[in-house]
Amino acid sequence: MTNRLLSLLILSIFSAACHAEPAVQPQTAITNDWKTECVGRYQVEVPGEVEVALTIPEKLFKPNDVVNEYRFNDRVIAAFSGILTEYGGVYVTAQQNIKIFENLKETISQQRNHRKQELIEQGNRSEADAIQIYDSGLPNTYVWIAKLGAGIYMDRNSRIYQQSGWIENQSGLQYAKSFLNHFHPRALYEIPNQPGVCFPYGFIADDGKAPRNVAVTMRLIDHPDVEVFFKDSSDYIGKADDTAEDDLKWFWTMMYNRYAKTATMDSRGFRNITIDNHKGTGLFVTLTRYDRSTYHGDVAISLGAPADGSTDYGYAAIVNGDPKTNTPGQMIYVIRTASRAIAQGIQPVSKEQIKDIAEQMMASIKRHPE
Repeated sequence: MTNRLLSLLILSIFSAACHAEPAVQPQTAITNDWKTECVGRYQVEVPGEVEVALTIPEKLFKPNDVVNEYRFNDRVIAAFSGILTEYGGVYVTAQQNIKIFENLKETISQQRNHRKQELIEQGNRSEADAIQIYDSGLPNTYVWIAKLGAGIYMDRNSRIYQQSGWIENQSGLQYAKSFLNHFHPRALYEIPNQPGVCFPYGFIADDGKAPRNVAVTMRLIDHPDVEVFFKDSSDYIGKADDTAEDDLKWFWTMMYNRYAKTATMDSRGFRNITIDNHKGTGLFVTLTRYDRSTYHGDVAISLGAPADGSTDYGYAAIVNGDPKTNTPGQMIYVIRTASRAIAQGIQPVSKEQIKDIAEQMMASIKRHPE
């Protein structure tokens, strides 16, 4: 995951000519029942129940072959989600049948044996011998270790968690034991009260100082046209010498241009925002979707975006962090994909509601209890 691993979602207003769509119900308030979720070292309020984009199981079986691994239940891609902690990258799936976990263990075992044989043929017998299965004594847990680093696979509450990586000056066994001692599964909206890093359905306890880069994409269950994103990082959002304005321009015109033909800023342009007493910059844009008949339209459709030339809206804001001053790098966005609501007979939210949701979310963000 790169520092420019940002987030986005796409929303579209179908024209009145789309008579084939279900009848749309009158628009009502989004919700008064906001939920609080934990992302990184921070908590953020979201407008109602959400579905979180998670890792598809295929990524665990074939890590080098699967891209765009973060998806919603309908397989729509969440391109900018990602989880990175002091232990490296971690993946979490939706709830699975236990047979998936058993099949995964068998696949990983075969892959490790193949790797050991490769090392032996290369004359690296000692390195091959260091690759072993570690019995943690924990149920539904499969761990392999090497001289440096390890791979950890767990079934917790029918979700598969995969952690692999290494830490400098630690053996593979030390790495595995440390992670297993500090990892805790958690429910959505469960806020820990100790130092550590949250990610969807998981938490890693630490001393409050370990690096992290956690980006989570969520979709409102009662309003599928609304996708929200929050990223909390101990590093810069973009390059060290970039401003928040630079990063917002990059996001809307370079990162998001796979989903929309244009992103036009409103008359206010860049605006000053504050997230947990840290100053940043926000930008509201009007999005124009690609046309289906173009190559770019085909790309947008493959990513789960509409390609009908319609109009949508998005609000993104960035605090461009600085690890030298312990200022977190944070990004939030709220984007409407109107077609997803219309398909279910729901009135899409207005552009003013997009702004209101973003502003209320920003006002709610604070460090989770420690």
